[in-house]
Amino acid sequence: MEREIAIVGAPSSIGIRPYDSGEPMQLDRAPGVLRELGLVQRLGASDLGDVIPPAYRDYVRPPGRVRNEAEVGAYCRKLGERTAAATSNGRFAVVLGGDCSIVLGCLLGARHSAQGSVGLIYIDAHADFGAPEESHTGSAASMCLALAVA
Repeated sequence: MEREIAIVGAPSSIGIRPYDSGEPMQLDRAPGVLRELGLVQRLGASDLGDVIPPAYRDYVRPPGRVRNEAEVGAYCRKLGERTAAATSNGRFAVVLGGDCSIVLGCLLGARHSAQGSVGLIYIDAHADFGAPEESHTGSAASMCLALAVA
């Protein structure tokens, strides 16, 4: 069975602590770079564009909390809407991110569209199962899978 593929860009760095200099990590560049390298054409996909995140706010970690908690939540809801649209009509969604916190919006949208259980292919160098009280950084990106299964 062949399925249409829909690309969604999630150019976000709001879920990860900035460098010590205060400069945001440039993970938000990944979707654009992947498009420039021809990923959309190679997959024969439809490109549904980018979901633009709000600005980074919590340069100082709130005690015992997740950095940019409200912003990450709002962004993931918007990303979830776009992901639901991407997976409508049986399409397979490929989300190009950004920091790891985008997985929350992806799962939200896919679950809404599927109206049930969904699968996830997750490739990262870290487990991302930290909890806010364990995290050294307070970055949602380092605890996104823990937040997803909570």
